[in-house]
Amino acid sequence: MRRFVFVLTLFAAACSGGDADTTVTVDATTTTAPTTTTTIPVTSTSTSTSTSTSTSSTTTTTLPAGFTTYSQDLFTLSYPETWSENPDFPGFGVGFVEDHIALALPSTTFEVSLEQQEPDFDLDAHIQRIKDDLALFVPDFRVLDSGDQTIDGVRSSWFVYSEEFDGFPIVIREQAALRDDLLTTFTLISPVEFFEFDQGQAATVIESFRFS
Repeated sequence: MRRFVFVLTLFAAACSGGDADTTVTVDATTTTAPTTTTTIPVTSTSTSTSTSTSTSSTTTTTLPAGFTTYSQDLFTLSYPETWSENPDFPGFGVGFVEDHIALALPSTTFEVSLEQQEPDFDLDAHIQRIKDDLALFVPDFRVLDSGDQTIDGVRSSWFVYSEEFDGFPIVIREQAALRDDLLTTFTLISPVEFFEFDQGQAATVIESFRFS
């Protein structure tokens, strides 16, 4: 089984907390993301077929205020300035964290991990294996929401489930995309009180994600 599934399985086993009831109702009325926006110009070049001359046009990518850019060899993304980069992130990718110490709640974490796969790797089968493994270790495991999304032209699949960590209810959103045999996984872990807001933040990060 791939490293990602193994890590997820260990995380689920560590967080299972025995036979406790971990059913969580996600509150859709929590704080919403900031509405102030900053416009970042992106210049593209197009060629006119009638005149055979090049012309420049400008498109824009709009991000909420307070986001900054992260880049490495294989991808770039924009993330909230309230998130701190995790220097101890294992593997290849990047991890971010936002603590809630003042509220005595678990931290919000968001990770992007990349792993090369074999040519016959099947994304849907991979997602199903993760769910099957979680069902073995997470009490009352059930998928709260799921779907598909296109990330930089690449299909991805995602699902949401709830768990308990050190007695606190948390919500986890797993998402994975496969491009040129490179599996890219996005994992959001959030205390239930912050999940709707954090999921909105994570959605903006994922929408900004670009393969290099």
